[in-house]
Amino acid sequence: RRFVVRATHLNHPIFNRILSQAEEEFGFANAGPLRIPYDELEFEEILKLVSRPDSIRRFLNLGSDE
Repeated sequence: RRFVVRATHLNHPIFNRILSQAEEEFGFANAGPLRIPYDELEFEEILKLVSRPDSIRRFLNLGSDE
């Protein structure tokens, strides 16, 4: 399945991690669509998460003791 992702989401730390994983698994020499190492349901959940206004703050606080 193909997804359209907002350009602003591509700057999110979660997408940085996804793009790194995709590069490791599939490489970027592909001229076609970007493949990611997640199934459809997982990626839909990721899109919901990064669409939340507080998602970057929550992501950055995952490792804190607050």
